[in-house]
Amino acid sequence: MYLRAPSRWFLPVVAILLFGTGLGRALTGSEDRWAEIARNMLLYKDWFHPVINGEIYFDKPLLSYWLVTLAAGVTRSLDEFSVRLPCAVAGLLALFCSYRIATQLFDRMVAWLGTWLIATCFGFLFWTHTASAEMANLALITAALAWFIERRERTDFGSYLVFYLLCAIGSQMKGLTAAVVPILVIVPFLLRDGLWKRHLNLAHLAAAVLGIGVFLLPYLGASLLDMPEGVRAQGDHRGAIELLIRENLVRYADPFDHKDPFYSYLYHVPRIVFPWSLLLVAALVYYVPRYARLEPNYRRLLEAIGLIFLFFSASGSRRWYYILPIMPFCMMLLAAYLVQERGHRWQRPALLGTVAAMTVVEMGLLLLPVAARFGIRDVAVPMQFWLASAASVLGTVILVQSARVRPLVPTTLARLNDAPVAPWLPLLVLLAALQMTVVFGLVLPGIDAYRSEKSFALSLAKERRPEDQIVFFKSHHTTTVFYLNPTRPIPVIENKGEIPGDAKSVILVTEKRDMKALFQAFPQLQDAVPMIAVKEHKQSLLSDKSMLVAYRLAI
Repeated sequence: MYLRAPSRWFLPVVAILLFGTGLGRALTGSEDRWAEIARNMLLYKDWFHPVINGEIYFDKPLLSYWLVTLAAGVTRSLDEFSVRLPCAVAGLLALFCSYRIATQLFDRMVAWLGTWLIATCFGFLFWTHTASAEMANLALITAALAWFIERRERTDFGSYLVFYLLCAIGSQMKGLTAAVVPILVIVPFLLRDGLWKRHLNLAHLAAAVLGIGVFLLPYLGASLLDMPEGVRAQGDHRGAIELLIRENLVRYADPFDHKDPFYSYLYHVPRIVFPWSLLLVAALVYYVPRYARLEPNYRRLLEAIGLIFLFFSASGSRRWYYILPIMPFCMMLLAAYLVQERGHRWQRPALLGTVAAMTVVEMGLLLLPVAARFGIRDVAVPMQFWLASAASVLGTVILVQSARVRPLVPTTLARLNDAPVAPWLPLLVLLAALQMTVVFGLVLPGIDAYRSEKSFALSLAKERRPEDQIVFFKSHHTTTVFYLNPTRPIPVIENKGEIPGDAKSVILVTEKRDMKALFQAFPQLQDAVPMIAVKEHKQSLLSDKSMLVAYRLAI
């Protein structure tokens, strides 16, 4: 068909972007929660009590952890790749469902272009390469909406049930936003033409009640089943239902952390959709003033974007990844703008700005090895940085030359419904895909050379003797626990009296920021040589104070 040319590279490019780039790099940030909780689920054979180092951790729902254990079963290994694999698969589902939504609202050209744009957004690729619940949450939101939009005229029990089950499953990934966002988006559909009257029926009510029951099942299991032996209750002694209320309702209305400014999503959304930020602004500048004159589906899309933006902005708790569900709708609107409104006066300067931003990224990738060499002189430049520099330049040259020799969108295929498609669009999208592949496939894994916790944990596991008892001083370190893979929790102590009584030899692990307190509690270590200490770089983007040190303490 006529869309074969602009879309034929989609599956191989997305497969490389999602599965061939950086899923096996060392854990960073909060990824260790998903890794360690999944490890303990497999260790204790308990799927209803998420455990981190011997303590219940119910701050997030259960289903995203179950997906990690499932991935570990498929790959026969619980490692960084299997921990991130569910997020990459969820990314594929989100793309498929976004395509289905766009085909219902517009046409296949807009749908394909919108899907390409989503697949090359920084926010999309970041969360498909990060162990978390964000991408699974987005995937289930788009799945619920795709189901509703395709069946919005149907009133049978099965159609209602699938919608509410998708919302329930999504809510067990991250929280109630997986139910709230779809309802916000479908409200404009229901209010137009009195469609809401068709859906006031007992089948709808029964399906909604059943969906709520399915959502509550994991919490019921956690309440009825005993915790694994030797596991402590959560530090604040809240149960699963209490934490559900705290993490959703209380956090929204009266946040206790994550207090970004109320206007923060004005710069977080451009961050999520980079490198398409300026073009999205141009699309909004074009469509918003024309809202009253637009066709219904354009208005629905603008309403979805506006309602999602207002919903997350109204919350007192804000983080850039909270508003990730707005991205597919922004990219659909941008795709429609690029296909249907090629002559708009804001499009050219926005395009030039996009090219300028991508040029800056290209120069950064080119100069990355040089910057790394002079930035941290006591660490060899990772080979991935050299490969990133070469791949970005070589790939760009090949793509540009290919476009000059043979247009990526043949003239005979360049129109759909008499709408011109700019010849630069496929080239720009493929260049963005190339840059993102290099960043996530080479640059981020290369940064592992400057990270310390994995290498520290593996060195500690190698140096540990059978009689050694590892203990943490002041606080535990989830990433270290995961890589050590202990069969029982590692104690956290603050003084000598808290050392386990059966310990014959103790290895104390602490952060460098706590060294002063360590020496006060264990003065004999003042002049001792650390058993393992991470080398401090002369210059580093990482905080040396958070690096770990291990001392062997004789009993």
